[in-house]
Amino acid sequence: MPRIAVSPADYLDKLEAGRKAAQAGAMVNATEFARATGATWRIVERWIIADPEFPVVQRGRMGEPWRFDLVASLDHLLKRARALAAGRGARLAEVARLAGFGGAEGAAPSPNVSAGPGTAADRATDARGLKALAEAQMMTHRLKQMQGDYVRRDAVEALLDDLMTTIQSETLGITSKLDPAGQWPADLRASVESELRTVLVTVRDKTDGQLVKWRGGGSA
Repeated sequence: MPRIAVSPADYLDKLEAGRKAAQAGAMVNATEFARATGATWRIVERWIIADPEFPVVQRGRMGEPWRFDLVASLDHLLKRARALAAGRGARLAEVARLAGFGGAEGAAPSPNVSAGPGTAADRATDARGLKALAEAQMMTHRLKQMQGDYVRRDAVEALLDDLMTTIQSETLGITSKLDPAGQWPADLRASVESELRTVLVTVRDKTDGQLVKWRGGGSA
């Protein structure tokens, strides 16, 4: 469901256009002020109620209309809209960073901007988007596993361990197969077995080194 435009940041372009057209010293009523912002009066009234520092010249009541200094009021809204837009951009960048789409890894989260109209809705939208993204990523991983693109690390480690055990037993049995009667000179047999052990150690070291990388630097 799309987010309903309720924040001054959603009307930033219209506020800037209204400010360019505003004449210094112009005093306007509620309808005229809303027209200058590009929003409805109901939305503008919510902004005013939520902002105790809004520069209202006269609040509307029975028999007395709302009165605004158009330039001062638009400047106040523009400042608020720009701050909210910057905060929204920072939150979207943070969502992207957490999802792994950009930003320095391990960077500190962006600071929160002050609360205001539309901020809670923005954060709720961001949270829903991040949740949907995480679910999509998990589904992608599951599909890749099912398709054989991913293999469980523990399964690979077990396979390598079994493979190394087989290589070791078969390699150390080579001399017995080549010289079943034991007719080789002792120094020749010892030399061959030493070379075979060196090969085993080299292969084992390389295998263990790769396992250490997969385990994130832990002991193999």
